[in-house]
Amino acid sequence: MDIKGIKITKSMYIFILCSFVYNLLLSFMYTDSKDINALIINIYGNIDLLNLNYIAKIILWILPQIIIVKYLGNFFEENLLNNTSVIFTRTSKISYFLAKNIFNLFINLLIICLIQVICIIIISMITKVSVSINFITFLIIFRMILYYFLMLLIINGLSILCKSINIVYIVMLIKVSMVYLSGMLLEYYNLIIKYLPINIGIISINDLGMGMSNIEAIIYCLLYIIFFSILTMFLFRKKEFLS
Repeated sequence: MDIKGIKITKSMYIFILCSFVYNLLLSFMYTDSKDINALIINIYGNIDLLNLNYIAKIILWILPQIIIVKYLGNFFEENLLNNTSVIFTRTSKISYFLAKNIFNLFINLLIICLIQVICIIIISMITKVSVSINFITFLIIFRMILYYFLMLLIINGLSILCKSINIVYIVMLIKVSMVYLSGMLLEYYNLIIKYLPINIGIISINDLGMGMSNIEAIIYCLLYIIFFSILTMFLFRKKEFLS
């Protein structure tokens, strides 16, 4: 098992407990959620762009992302970048080696997200929210997983250039800035807002009639993931010259 996998295993019980408490508290905040789909959107994809002065909503939206970054934001730094000299001298299949680590990053994220989903299902049963899991549910969950994976790929990929913690600060600052930019453009530039990358992760914007459908968002996110995967491979292969 890799270093990161061990770290996640040791802290898994704490993570599960925190996830359960977090989801439970927010389920009380969103008592108007008519079913599990609405509850997932309210907890993980809800920002009121019409009232951005209510900063608590922004904090609640970004908090799960910060937790994910805490666990996996330095995945490449620990598993790849600290061992580049060994990797370059012992293997000729550098692209394959990196692709394998990108896949491992996704699997680690998938485990974390599945824990969150299980917590929400249990809480929905406790709070008597309708647990009607359907195709839309899977689309919503898959959309959020891809959005989180894109964030991790950007942070880990660009950590080749500088420390991952610096990239985290930059990415989070850009996220918050784009949220406020969306609010500023809300009245006049609906098309621009629709295709801002940040709005892949703000599903509640669909209620304003200007968001992407889940399938559109998934395709859009996959294109970004392909682009940043290629960019990460390029930067990693040039690591010898960047060092």
